[in-house]
Parts: sequence; C-alpha cells; structure tokens
Amino acid sequence: PLDILMPVYNADRYLESAVRSILDQTFRDFRLIVVNDGSTDGSLAILQRLAARDHSIHLISRPNTGILGALNDLLAAATAPLVARMDADDLALPDRLARQVAFKHAHPEVVLLGCQYEIIDGRHRRLFAPRRHTDDGPLQTEALGGVPPEVHHCDKCRLDAARAGGGDDTAAEDAEGQ
Repeated sequence: PLDILMPVYNADRYLESAVRSILDQTFRDFRLIVVNDGSTDGSLAILQRLAARDHSIHLISRPNTGILGALNDLLAAATAPLVARMDADDLALPDRLARQVAFKHAHPEVVLLGCQYEIIDGRHRRLFAPRRHTDDGPLQTEALGGVPPEVHHCDKCRLDAARAGGGDDTAAEDAEGQ
C-alpha cells in the first residue's frame, strides 16, 4: 500500500485535475491523504465533493498553518509503508505510481525515489522538461554540492525514513516557497 500526501491551500483552479490524475492511476492500492490548510477559495468544497465519491480520499481540514505544518500533519496521518508527495496544482501521468512502486519493490534499498517531470502552463501546454540524473552517483554529487537531488512533488519514499528525518521545520516556511 501507498499513502499519497497532498497539501492544499487556495488551489481551486487546478485542484480537481490534480486529484483526478491520482484517482485515475493504474496502480490502485493507495490512500490519498489531503490536508486542506485553511483555504479561503472553493478548495474545501471541491475536496468534500470528491471525497464523498471516492473513499480512497482521506480529507483533513483545519486552519491555515502554512505548507510545512500541512506536510507535518500529512506525515503524521500516513500509515502505509510508502508515501508519495503530490501538489494540488500538479498532474501525475497515469502510470506514475505503478512505475515508482515497481521500482521500489525491485530496489528495496532505495530510500527516496523521484521522477522526471514537465513544466506546463494553465492550458496544459508543455513549457519545458528538465532532465535529471537517474543514477545515484551524480545525484549524490549534486546533493553534496547544494543542488537538491529530487523535486518534492514527485517524491516517493519509505514512511520510516521520512519520519526518522523529523519532519519539516515550520520555522523555515520561506524555504518551501509558499
């Protein structure tokens, strides 16, 4: 099983597409845990409607604490041995989770797994697709040089490793870029 963690704050413009891209995955053994972080737009209504139709959505709604607080609450709510991140304004290709889970099962020593991604505009037009390294050596070299080795919205990792990291420091809210 897999828990997908999605923080949401005022994302009504893209939210339904993001959630549907998870619900339409070829891999189905998951729970989508969503924290509505005090949205003041239509996000909560969208989430309530989708959660009423699909019981794989676990909705938590509470006052705004910022994205790092939301991420910590999501991590606390997770119970599956594997967790994946998804942002409320992102889209996942239909086989994203299946491919990541298959890779993780074939390589149990891997703690954190990322993915390739494309930057699109509001009309789903491809703007560019950064190419990332796919093997450990160059990723570690970049990480030691200060370049983040992964993009958080396509992370997948072991829950025990994520919790061992201690969660996100909510005093560093600006580092997340919200």
